[in-house]
Amino acid sequence: MVSIYTHVKEKNDQLSILKKMNRDAMIIHNKGVILECNDRFKEIFDYSMSEVIGKSIYDLFSDKDHHMIDGEKERFSIIGIRKDGSNINLDGIGHHYPYQGRNVRMILLRDMTEQIKRKKENELRLVQDDLTGLPNRSYFNNKLNRSMGYMKDQEKKIAVLLLDLDGFKNINDTFNHTVGDNLLIKVSKRLLDCIKGDGTVCRMGGDEFLILLPYVDETTAAKVAARILDVFQIPFDVEGGYLLHVTTSIGISMFPENGNTSGHLIKHADMAMYASKKLGKNQFSFYNPSHSKETVINLTLENELRSVFDRGDLLLYYQPQIDLKSGEVIGVEALCRWKHKELGFISPSEFIPIAERTGMILSIGEFVLYSACIQNKIWQEKGFSPIKMSVNISTIQFHQFNIVSTIKKCLNETQLDPQYLEIEITENTIINNSETVIKALSELREYGVGVHLDDFGTGYSSLNYLKKLPIHKLKIDKSFIEDIPFCKESNSIIQAIIMMSHSLGIKTVAEGVETKEQLTYLHDMNCDIVQGYYYSKPIPIDEFEEYLLRNANVFSGTVSR
Repeated sequence: MVSIYTHVKEKNDQLSILKKMNRDAMIIHNKGVILECNDRFKEIFDYSMSEVIGKSIYDLFSDKDHHMIDGEKERFSIIGIRKDGSNINLDGIGHHYPYQGRNVRMILLRDMTEQIKRKKENELRLVQDDLTGLPNRSYFNNKLNRSMGYMKDQEKKIAVLLLDLDGFKNINDTFNHTVGDNLLIKVSKRLLDCIKGDGTVCRMGGDEFLILLPYVDETTAAKVAARILDVFQIPFDVEGGYLLHVTTSIGISMFPENGNTSGHLIKHADMAMYASKKLGKNQFSFYNPSHSKETVINLTLENELRSVFDRGDLLLYYQPQIDLKSGEVIGVEALCRWKHKELGFISPSEFIPIAERTGMILSIGEFVLYSACIQNKIWQEKGFSPIKMSVNISTIQFHQFNIVSTIKKCLNETQLDPQYLEIEITENTIINNSETVIKALSELREYGVGVHLDDFGTGYSSLNYLKKLPIHKLKIDKSFIEDIPFCKESNSIIQAIIMMSHSLGIKTVAEGVETKEQLTYLHDMNCDIVQGYYYSKPIPIDEFEEYLLRNANVFSGTVSR
């Protein structure tokens, strides 16, 4: 311990040596009156020598610690008070010292303020999320385990809610991680406002949040979940001036019914959350044992999907598109199919969500794009009449890559004329980033690629953006078609969509046509193009070629087989 100011010019005695050698604050006092101090004392407390010599030492420390100054305890921690009134955390060593014939007390003090601050920060970091400031999963686990002990004794219930933001990856891909992080901060604040101190909100990691609700039953837990879904209907105003429409899927597990450890309750809430995703997102589900089986199946499919290209399990099926006026096949939609060698055909409704969640949709989407373009070129070279190939582009695929460059590169490498490729996008692709999407679609249209707006009528349909979009065709969602001719509301909607599209110079495509009645109605309403089981289900390459031959949709001349 170091450096000392020489108040009395006694350069050869022990005190003088201590004052020169000591790097810690040094105070000598007699019954509370300060006799000596050193330069380090002045640095720590910010007092000059004249301000403290002869003054009371008790003015330098908190009231509760005064007993340590005169006590017999050799080592202690104490709170000092600087000249400006701020506190200092100090470690002290005190002992009696002979001074000018008197037995006085010497105190050596080391400033521990920064060390204690860092220690508290490190301790806080262990239980706090750095981004949102919310408690983290470690804190949640500890609190949940403690709460279960209390609730068990009182025979009360606990609800664990696990929330996952729907489509959060799209936001990071579309904008950037700064916008994504800012959204997570806004979400955490909104959740805190929604809970209002009735529970504990934690960030589990990524875009997942945990909520602990003590002393609640299933009814109350459901009300809280419904309230959260309601507040998510309000757009989030995030950094950059963006208004983001974000929903969340919620899973709920209950103590003691669904587990007696934090691990079990969180796991079961997670399974229930995935059930909410599977049901269409933007909703909540309570855990039930069937979710365990579904989770195992999903994990199995995810693992199998990762090696789908190595096994060559992906293939394309094709569904013809018919011109209602001429009756000719004028186009075809390429549809991805997964034919597992052991599990058989796996529905797109099962593997596409997994592909989107894992990011594999990007490689699958590229496979579909290239395969479809290559096949269309092959048909032309065989002598079939040229038709337009329609390929679905997912929202993730559209925003993750430079889609314009990707499509141009594909057409260049496959030597397919751009006029024979049409891409299909959904309304969700446009939401939150319409200007960027319009720019990309305009560039594709100028290049010669056609653009379809798929599943029209099921999303955020708006004439305001529809009239701005450089689209060629609008696909009426099959949920409206299946009601023909029995539902007047659907009939009116279809009629309005067709009239509106034609007024904007856009052709209409009706998908999911299965009956003669549906076909007749669509013909009477001047719908341009139809596809569906009435003409053909999606079929493999060889069957599609047979279909083209049967319908004489070929050049005059010989088609090579």
